[in-house]
Amino acid sequence: NAMVNTLWISLLVSVLQVVSCTFVAYGFARYEFPLKKFWFACVILMIVLPVQSYSISLFLNFRFFDVLGIFKATTGAPLNLIGTPIPQFLMSMTATVLKNGLYIYLMRQFFRGLPKELENSAYIDGAGYWRTMLEIIFPMAKPSIITVILFNFLSFWNEYIIIKTLVTDKELWTLPAGLLNLMQAQQSAAEYGPMYAGLVLVMLPVLILYICVQKNLTKGMTVGGLKG
Repeated sequence: NAMVNTLWISLLVSVLQVVSCTFVAYGFARYEFPLKKFWFACVILMIVLPVQSYSISLFLNFRFFDVLGIFKATTGAPLNLIGTPIPQFLMSMTATVLKNGLYIYLMRQFFRGLPKELENSAYIDGAGYWRTMLEIIFPMAKPSIITVILFNFLSFWNEYIIIKTLVTDKELWTLPAGLLNLMQAQQSAAEYGPMYAGLVLVMLPVLILYICVQKNLTKGMTVGGLKG
């Protein structure tokens, strides 16, 4: 159960991160719009805000969940979502937005390093904005996209504090929380076999993923820094 929960959360958030960060970063790199510097400064500020800093706020929001007072007006009390699968999904959405800062910055730097002549040539040949982005620019951004996927996957694969705060049902825990539960259960028996098997289960998928994308990861981290 912990493996399945961890996989669907990590994959879901990784997809959302890639889609949102790619389009936002491309907009910051290529287009001019009102208050552009202000909004980019807000994106940079998101980098210094860790997910754990708003865990209590998320708990209170999910413990007394209400939308414009609708539930309190109809049922007499707000909904309590703690202990249900809903906080997992909503937490993923919230953390996706708040963790976008670093990934938007990395991809923006990569897009700024691409020559604008590529897009101008596509426009001359009759391609629109969407086709140019999807068929020319985004395929070239493959190293940065892989970097975002790996960093984000690792972040949610190792997430512990938010899950322990918002999810009380052990059947809905992810691998870090499940591994701690396994270690606590083995304290009196001291059976190190299951404990180390759990550690390998947590480590092995991440290690395999890193080996597969190592070259693209290095390229994605260095190419974006060539042009400020």
